[in-house]
Amino acid sequence: MTIIDDADLLVGMNEYIQSFVPFTLLLILLCIGAAVLLAWNCSRPVVSLALAAKQIHQGNLSARARVYTVDDMGKFGHLFNEMAENLEQTIRRLRISESKYRQIFENSRDCIFVTDTQCRIIDINSAGRKMLGIEKSDNIQQLSLNCCRNGDRQDGNSILQQDIQEKGYVKDYETWLQCPDGTIRHCRLTATSRYDKHGTLLGYEGILRDITEEKKRQEAQQKFQKKLQEEIVLAEERERRHMGQVLHEEMAQNLALVNLKLQEAENRTRDFSEQQGSRIDELLTTTRTLVKRMIHQIRTMIFDLYPAILDDQGLVPSMNWYGDNFTRQTGIEVAVYGAAGSLGLTESQKIYLFRAFKELLHNAWKHAEAKEIVATVKKTGHHVRLTVDDAGKGFDPEDIGPNTEDLKGIGLASIKQWSLATGGTLSIESEPGKGTRISIDIPLEHPEEEA
Repeated sequence: MTIIDDADLLVGMNEYIQSFVPFTLLLILLCIGAAVLLAWNCSRPVVSLALAAKQIHQGNLSARARVYTVDDMGKFGHLFNEMAENLEQTIRRLRISESKYRQIFENSRDCIFVTDTQCRIIDINSAGRKMLGIEKSDNIQQLSLNCCRNGDRQDGNSILQQDIQEKGYVKDYETWLQCPDGTIRHCRLTATSRYDKHGTLLGYEGILRDITEEKKRQEAQQKFQKKLQEEIVLAEERERRHMGQVLHEEMAQNLALVNLKLQEAENRTRDFSEQQGSRIDELLTTTRTLVKRMIHQIRTMIFDLYPAILDDQGLVPSMNWYGDNFTRQTGIEVAVYGAAGSLGLTESQKIYLFRAFKELLHNAWKHAEAKEIVATVKKTGHHVRLTVDDAGKGFDPEDIGPNTEDLKGIGLASIKQWSLATGGTLSIESEPGKGTRISIDIPLEHPEEEA
């Protein structure tokens, strides 16, 4: 049996420990390295996904996650990259679409706008800025679309909003737009309401077309047409006056001379025998009757061609004079009421109202079987109104319809045409068995003139 000295034992243990510690440390380091490598291999795909997601969030849509393995984590990486690819393509298409929309939006010649519920501007294109007189540097968030209706600036937007909300849209809605500098533009509006996914009203969007110049051209054309119509009327009246003068100065005077010669011949029949004188008297009497009838017809034609009394006495006295003659010829009582002074009418308007009065008298005589007719001429504001009431059999106005063609049968076509040509209106009130009232309103060109 070998006895080991304690000193030797301690020396041996120290040598063992000195040789074991480095090995243990090396083993621990190897384990730590293996753990780190394993952790890195496991976390690397996650880190790659996180970095790619961060880059995409920052706007780099082409960023992709790197796939290291073919396990579930690798499959997840491929799925992430596929989603990123789809997102990039979708956003690219959206940008292209938005670019096209913005190009259309900005290049449109009409004003395209987007507003909130209070008609405050959210977005507006270049044409809209030009229409409103807004510079690109101006803050549109502080501006509103102030629409007026029928030129009335009060509550224009509220009326417009009400009209849009009733149907959800308005189309070709004529309105007046008040610009920030105070000018008014005549516009045609097409707009619709904007809602979110919950159905809450967000505001309005639409198109405004500036038709100010178009309206000016229309007004100028209407004035030209009105002036042309008046010139035509005056030309017709000048020709009528000329024909009347020819009839009066030549034919009527010649017939009057023939009548005198016939009377002279009749006075000389006493030189003939009784039988011859009787025969000649009969022929002369018949001839004189025909001549007198022709003279009366020519005088009637002269008056119909041009009522010279209009120049001498004015509208209302001329109507009174004609009404008296009409009563003598037809037995229908005619009463005319109105001021005898100037009504501010032009010559063509005066002629038109007089001829309308004549036409309405004859119309009542032919169709209404009236026994009494009352005509009134009155100046109201900037208009002159002629009203003709008859106590005839009346009719249903709906039976003739609103069109001029429907009026031909009762002789009102020319009256309606001239009313429209002069900017006036024709209204008919009638009921079977209760007579008829026809009113003609003519706008005055110089309303400052007093009756």
